[in-house]
Amino acid sequence: MGARYSASGVEATRAFTLAAAVIATLCGLPTPAAGEPVPLEIKAPLGSPAVAAEDPGGFGRFVWGSSAAAAREVEPTLAPYAGAEAVTTEAEALARIHDDAKRRAKAGGRQAWKAFRQRPVPRPRLTAHRFWLDLGGLPGRVELRFVDDRLYGGVIRVLYGAKQKPAAARILDGLVAKYGPPLDPPEGMAPPAERPRLDFAIPGGRLQVLRRRITPGDRRGMLRLHYRHPALSEGVERYLQGLRGRLATLSAPPADAAPDPKADPEDTPRPDPLLQHL
Repeated sequence: MGARYSASGVEATRAFTLAAAVIATLCGLPTPAAGEPVPLEIKAPLGSPAVAAEDPGGFGRFVWGSSAAAAREVEPTLAPYAGAEAVTTEAEALARIHDDAKRRAKAGGRQAWKAFRQRPVPRPRLTAHRFWLDLGGLPGRVELRFVDDRLYGGVIRVLYGAKQKPAAARILDGLVAKYGPPLDPPEGMAPPAERPRLDFAIPGGRLQVLRRRITPGDRRGMLRLHYRHPALSEGVERYLQGLRGRLATLSAPPADAAPDPKADPEDTPRPDPLLQHL
């Protein structure tokens, strides 16, 4: 199976150097400290701490389990990113769980309300940070994902135009040069250059590359490189699934008041025609 995505082995060597310099790493998932107000415990096979210290694995300039502060020492432009999907999912779930407990405490009388106010507010466990970098002339956005301030995953997104196809190919060549040929796909032995998805085994984790090709209807292609520590990422996903399960058991919030049948239809706000174009 060929590992070349561009025309030159020299380009692949250069891309290897590029890939080795820009891609990031992940690790650890400690259990909550005693008294930590976490609604659900993340359970994941963490392995031996001694082994983790010996060979933490990772990718690029980052190591599995490094803190956001340590990552910022490596990349000073790293900035918090509250819009990451996992972060917003957790924040919304914790807010709803807290609001439901508050509502039930108020309805339960003075003792229930006093007990509620003495309980600590659940704190988020998931955070994300991001920064931009130059990948051989292509701008790439890097998102680092943390649980309990320990790195467990990372995503690099790269957009490119028709004239930038060689640069995108060099990134893929660099991944092959660094990590070896992609793993065989379960659906068959299609040539790597034809697959929309490539999977690599990396130190202590896995890498999934998704590709969106340039088409007549879409003049920009995309590479999405998702690095993750399998056990830790699965633990985070179980945690999020647990939060979703908790949400399903919450009492429904009070329904909005029914519209006044005597209200003047002219007083009802009309939809803005502009919205149909947005």
